[in-house]
Amino acid sequence: MKKAIAKYFYIGLLSLVANFFVQALCAQNVTGIRGLVEDVQGKPLQFATAKLRVDGTELASKTTDAKGVFQFSSKFLMLDSVTLEISYVNKATQTIIVKKAEYLSVVKVVLPNLSLTLNDVVVTGVVKNQNSASSIVFDEEAIRQLQAFSLMDILNALPGRKTEAPNLQTPQTITLRTSAADADARNNSFGIAIFIDGVRISNETNMQSRGLSSRGLGGSLLNIQGGSTNDVTYNGFDLRDIPMSNIASIEVIQGIGSARYGDFTNGAILITTKAGKTPYSFNTNINGGSSSFSLAKGFDLGKKAGALNFGIGYTNSNDDPRDKVKSYNNINASVKWTKQLTSNIRNSFSINTESNLDDIKADPDDDTDKMSYSKRRSLRLSNSTNFNINKKLADNVSVILNYSVGEQYSYIQFRMNQLPKGVGYKDTTGLYEGYFIPGNYLAVEEIDGKPISYSINADMQSQLLSAWGVQHQLSFGVAFNSSGNKGLGNIADPNRPRWVNLASQNERPFSYKDSVGFENNFALYIQDNIKGKLFTKRYNLGAGFRLNMQNRRGNPQPRLSFNYYIHKNWSLSSSYGVSFKSPSLAHLYPAPTYFDIPLLNLYTGYAKSSLYLVYTQKVLAENRNLKNAVTYQFEQGVSYNNAKIGSGSVFAYYKKNKDGLNTYGEFIPTQVPIYSYLVNPDSTISYYPSGNYGMAWDLRRTRMNNGLNSVDYGVQFSFQTKFIRLLSTSFAVRGGYSVSKYIGGNLTTTEVASEAAQQKGIVYVNYISTQRVSRNSVINVSSNTHIPAIGFIVSVVADYEPLLKQQWEEKNIYPVAYTRNDFTEVELSPEEARSESLAYLWKGFNEEDKERTLTPSKGFWTFNMRVAKEIKKNIRLSVSAFNVLNMQPKSYKISNSNGATAVSLYNYKPVSITIGASLQF
Repeated sequence: MKKAIAKYFYIGLLSLVANFFVQALCAQNVTGIRGLVEDVQGKPLQFATAKLRVDGTELASKTTDAKGVFQFSSKFLMLDSVTLEISYVNKATQTIIVKKAEYLSVVKVVLPNLSLTLNDVVVTGVVKNQNSASSIVFDEEAIRQLQAFSLMDILNALPGRKTEAPNLQTPQTITLRTSAADADARNNSFGIAIFIDGVRISNETNMQSRGLSSRGLGGSLLNIQGGSTNDVTYNGFDLRDIPMSNIASIEVIQGIGSARYGDFTNGAILITTKAGKTPYSFNTNINGGSSSFSLAKGFDLGKKAGALNFGIGYTNSNDDPRDKVKSYNNINASVKWTKQLTSNIRNSFSINTESNLDDIKADPDDDTDKMSYSKRRSLRLSNSTNFNINKKLADNVSVILNYSVGEQYSYIQFRMNQLPKGVGYKDTTGLYEGYFIPGNYLAVEEIDGKPISYSINADMQSQLLSAWGVQHQLSFGVAFNSSGNKGLGNIADPNRPRWVNLASQNERPFSYKDSVGFENNFALYIQDNIKGKLFTKRYNLGAGFRLNMQNRRGNPQPRLSFNYYIHKNWSLSSSYGVSFKSPSLAHLYPAPTYFDIPLLNLYTGYAKSSLYLVYTQKVLAENRNLKNAVTYQFEQGVSYNNAKIGSGSVFAYYKKNKDGLNTYGEFIPTQVPIYSYLVNPDSTISYYPSGNYGMAWDLRRTRMNNGLNSVDYGVQFSFQTKFIRLLSTSFAVRGGYSVSKYIGGNLTTTEVASEAAQQKGIVYVNYISTQRVSRNSVINVSSNTHIPAIGFIVSVVADYEPLLKQQWEEKNIYPVAYTRNDFTEVELSPEEARSESLAYLWKGFNEEDKERTLTPSKGFWTFNMRVAKEIKKNIRLSVSAFNVLNMQPKSYKISNSNGATAVSLYNYKPVSITIGASLQF
């Protein structure tokens, strides 16, 4: 591994040297829009970020040098006016409109420290046209206000999501723009990409699961005792594992992102970490049995050495202190060194590490000796180099290198107490003598994973170019990433199996190191952002194309976005895009299937006179033919922005998801010989083939395929008023309504025929798969009362959630086809399927399968409150109360068969309070 790391960074060093020569050839004497950034004491701020925007669209971004100076290309001098957004860690972001007459002067910007004593504090996410038309950005102050234990607590502030109390007891995965559940929700979450400083982190190398073949998707995941440290194989990234201590801003792309970002189908989360001098910052939050602590600091190492930022965080969660089994413990640390190598080259090197501290968990009162252990360690090294070349086609160039490696180990033991059982142990197809294991033993499950990945991304952005009466800004880029897993895999011990002959299957050892190859993905993209006028009104057109070589397939991805200003306060936007997501290693490399079919199972209690004759059928399960999931998405929006009233937006979307990753049942009919036996005088057993053969029709395994098609559509909206001085308050409303329709690529399911059908020579019967439609809606109304004079703010958030119908189509009890024992398949017409002569093929029917309805549809309210008080600008005390009025909404389930009504609590969560404190010094 050390050699791999060295090789990796040697390549990066050579790339850096080569770009030094490029920079040396480029003259830097061009004068453009310039600015000076200082703090309130008049000291220049190095590594402040200056973004140049026009009509809300970001055209360029620069970083201040050691003198606090930034400069944009002279090409921007052709614009009538620009908006500069200046930000720095622990400072309040300033937005300045610069008109053409002011371009020749140096724009001086003073950034005050973040404080509740400042006016116009923004405590919510803001919709910005950054990397998509509907991007929502949370800045540093908004993140502080939300008192987040994990990234999930931030994302719950998105339109259409509920305000919920922190919950660290189970894995946290996010879904965007969907109301789906089960496999649909899993695919949605898996298709969300997370980028930290331009580096994509993913769950694609996670293979911590049992054999998919016998356990199915739901049963394949190890249920660590207490349910607090489950792995999220086949799912999205566990948001608990992302450190919060050093985050500067978060951008959430729910719609169509620019062509720069790939390998996602349902959105992206862009995280920017802190860089630059900051005071020591200590933060703590406590909620019930959960607590978090973090310490962060940014050191100024001098003009030549740059800045060093570090952060360390610890999180502990235990809902019941009397039970130490149900706990979650995590520690993380990060170091980021940022240096201005020359006046035009900036480099950042980051080290991030994360580990859980869960030790062996056992309940001393459990006589089954049940014990569990889950270990996760990760180390990520990344290097980002930015070059300001100031050439037409290469105004800014960035190169990002990343290497990450981890350790994952899952262990469960359980004291078995049952009858002796025969087991097979060979990993090849054939007949042999197995053996009997005792009924009382300590069963063990172990899975060892060592995920590893590395990547390189190179991006180049042009200056603002003029052609054909419009302005263009081009972006180009290439990306490469590779991922694998070098763990020992499933360490199955045939002498101590946890599950014996489950679905006629037993697990064998499966080494990831020997069986799982590295998956390599390559991509290139081009994006042209065009600005012009149509019917005297301004417009922005983004035309991008991305080509990904994923899973040995080429995936073309066109993306278009159009923004049109119909009025100085109103704009319309339309976007369309195609995006792909490659399968994970767990999808591609499941363990082989081993069917153990007993031919003679003779147990007397004595080894000499016992015999277990077994036939093992090995079936490979590698899924290298899986296609990449694809999403076609259209988005239409309208935005409003008035300096005196407020700002808001409404976005409607439609997503068609194809080739999603799903499971299905596959039957493996196997012919086996029939054996007879004799008991010898010495009590031993002799066996011999009878000459006859039988068929095992019920051998079924779970396979992964691209059998998931679905549609998501809905609307999201948000509006926030300007600060009303008379009331010292601003108001906001946000919400969403989504509908998800499961279409299903697996249109039918296959089941073993009943005994009556088998007597007629029918072995399998096909039925239409159950279809479903789900809906979800949440509306949030909030008020933020801010009194800067005393550094005080109170926010009230009211969530309204209507109870919408969740409808399943009527289960089809009638078959559509059947298979005979000679392997001929017979399709049935609807009339034939309903014929009384084939009633023995009908499924059992239940009236409740027609429709499940929750009423009343008027829904319910939940009220939440946040209060923060700042003392002397360096101490902040915060309290958040969830479901503060202890609302207990009820639901009524009406049975379709007899009209009876059952009343139960609906989604009730008791009052929860988070107390937090932060100290800066």
